[in-house]
Amino acid sequence: MSRADEALRECARELSEYAQANGGDPSKARDLVIASIKRLLECPDLIGIGLPRVAQHLESTRILYYDTQVQMTLGRGRAGLYDPPHNHGAWLATAVYKQGEVQYADYRRMDDQSRAGHADLKVADARILRPGDVAITPPPPHDIHENRTLAESYMLVITGGSFAPTREYYDVGAKTYFTKAESTKDKSEQPAAQGAGK
Repeated sequence: MSRADEALRECARELSEYAQANGGDPSKARDLVIASIKRLLECPDLIGIGLPRVAQHLESTRILYYDTQVQMTLGRGRAGLYDPPHNHGAWLATAVYKQGEVQYADYRRMDDQSRAGHADLKVADARILRPGDVAITPPPPHDIHENRTLAESYMLVITGGSFAPTREYYDVGAKTYFTKAESTKDKSEQPAAQGAGK
């Protein structure tokens, strides 16, 4: 087993334990979660391993690890890519691996979710993520975040289980949202992004 495989498995095991010990919400063990992910970020060889995954808002994405409790993906994006406020249907951790700057924000849902298409959101965390930085988003209904790459970036995204088949996309100012199925379009016929998968 490679050093990367060992690091991924160890991090997944720890995150699963923290989630289970806190009723499915590892954000309640924030310091432990961040420490575990920071240890994973020290692994020098995460780029180029794993299986290709359809990228939603980045140029390329690879699945590094998957089990029933944790999924880890590593995506690469050029400067200026924007992923508007959306959810994933699971708790989430976002980190910058090796290089990049990402303008990041996450939100808490303030309404009671009784009106379809309506969402009142409040900013919970807003900052620039740089290599080694980690942000944690709690489980639904507070699993809402957005990001914009300010420089070419590698983003490690860890979720509690798999992504939901549909996502909610939010207009924070208008207090609205719409749902959209996660893309399954095969991008394999498109030119590979420079530097990805090497």
